[in-house]
Amino acid sequence: MTTRTYINMIRINPDVDFWVSDTPVTQAFYQKVMGNNPSTYPGEEERPVESVSWYSAITFCNKLNEARGLKAYYDDKGNILDVFNNTSFRLLTQEEWSVAAYDKNNLYAGTNTVNNLNKFALYRRQNVSSTQKVKTYKPNSYGLYDMCGNVWEWVHTKYGIRGDKRILMGGGFDTSNVYMRKGRYGRDDATLCSHNVGFRICQGSLLK
Repeated sequence: MTTRTYINMIRINPDVDFWVSDTPVTQAFYQKVMGNNPSTYPGEEERPVESVSWYSAITFCNKLNEARGLKAYYDDKGNILDVFNNTSFRLLTQEEWSVAAYDKNNLYAGTNTVNNLNKFALYRRQNVSSTQKVKTYKPNSYGLYDMCGNVWEWVHTKYGIRGDKRILMGGGFDTSNVYMRKGRYGRDDATLCSHNVGFRICQGSLLK
């Protein structure tokens, strides 16, 4: 398999100009954009990048935008510079992530039953000790892989009024299926760098 130093963007609704990366950002793509790989599980560049903070994720978006000749989406504190900017790369919101993941009103990404979840997600049931290559499991009906499992994914959405916590979605390779069910989420300090936390990017807007 050829290592991808790019990422595919999927339009999940033909009537809406909203595009989501088909996988979490991989180690190879992160390395190309940022010049480093902070992952706890390196060696296989098609694994998702992890051990990245929320701030590292938005810095990645800005650097990718710069490389593509697009406007920066965030300032250094994570504030959106222009709410009408629908062309630059950014993190999904919690709502956008849920729409992209839970296709066909499924309870999990790609399936409505926990008995089939192991076909779509790498999680605790598989009893593995690290992340695996993206696209190892089946995608949901939109063509998005690893929406549940492998790594938790930072989203833009802030948790609570005070402090600096951000929402995490999807669960990781060492996570119970409970946290992959529709309506569930995690939250942690935006500075957290964990072996089971990565991110996914998008462009456009869900709003018509």
